Amino acid sequence: YLFCEVRAAAAGALIAYTYTVSYFAYERAGVQRLLWQNSGIVTVGSALFTSESVAKNCIDTFAAEWLKWNPK
Repeated sequence: YLFCEVRAAAAGALIAYTYTVSYFAYERAGVQRLLWQNSGIVTVGSALFTSESVAKNCIDTFAAEWLKWNPK
């Protein structure tokens, strides 16, 4: 399972948010095992805080972490 958790706060026209990408092993029964987790923090103007920009952070983090664990 892959999750991207986002938490955001606004102050005037400024948005600060954190994102955490977590990758869990699929288990047929019992507790899912966390394989890895990586996160970041971003500050942007409110006009630049879009679902696409947040998703790009999650995608880029996932891609970089995936290549660490699964080199070409």
